[in-house]
Amino acid sequence: MLALEPVIKARLVGLSALTAWAVRGMTDTVDRRTVPAVDLSIRSVAAPDSKQGAVMVAPSWSITLIVQRSDVAAEQLDAAMHQVIGRLQGWAPGEAGGRKWEQLRLDGVSVPDFLPEGQAAIELSFATGGAYRALAT
Repeated sequence: MLALEPVIKARLVGLSALTAWAVRGMTDTVDRRTVPAVDLSIRSVAAPDSKQGAVMVAPSWSITLIVQRSDVAAEQLDAAMHQVIGRLQGWAPGEAGGRKWEQLRLDGVSVPDFLPEGQAAIELSFATGGAYRALAT
């Protein structure tokens, strides 16, 4: 499931609303104070279907759009949100980490609980799913 991080990042790089934004994953070693930025992380993981030989793992990926507070912050966030949803909604990442992943679907929009002083952000959550098979013993 963590193998999806670089695949999702690559999908977002190049969006016109994200020009000059840092696009960073939860495992990247970067200065997280830099904005504007897109932070990717796993928000939660469900296991909606579990059988003896396999389990469906359904991560919800958080895509947090962060800007400096300003007179244009709302416009920046809205434009970025529009393009991120357009790029990810219904997109199937394909093979990553040895399994095929289902199409991403928006499952929530929220404001992060904590932000550094002077920043504004919106968090988009996208769910997907992939099967993990039991290893032969």
